[in-house]
Amino acid sequence: MQLSSSRGSVSVAESWRSFYDETGVPSAVESGALVWVTGHTGTRADGSVEPDDTEQVRQTFRNVSDSLDSAGLSWDDVAELTTYTVG
Repeated sequence: MQLSSSRGSVSVAESWRSFYDETGVPSAVESGALVWVTGHTGTRADGSVEPDDTEQVRQTFRNVSDSLDSAGLSWDDVAELTTYTVG
């Protein structure tokens, strides 16, 4: 879903919608020719977290994919990725 905000054009993946409604933090923000995807975790759409570390990482990438898709982008459009893994 594309929205306008004080930040400019923002995208909100459907799985991110309840978080956005509560916090106002979108899943991606367009700035000029760039789109910045905000921090993502391995949380499922229902809010649960897979106990398996590998599956949490996979779910995180699925969540980023959803955010890219909501912004009309794909992994082919990604130029840089920074990850933080704790544990």
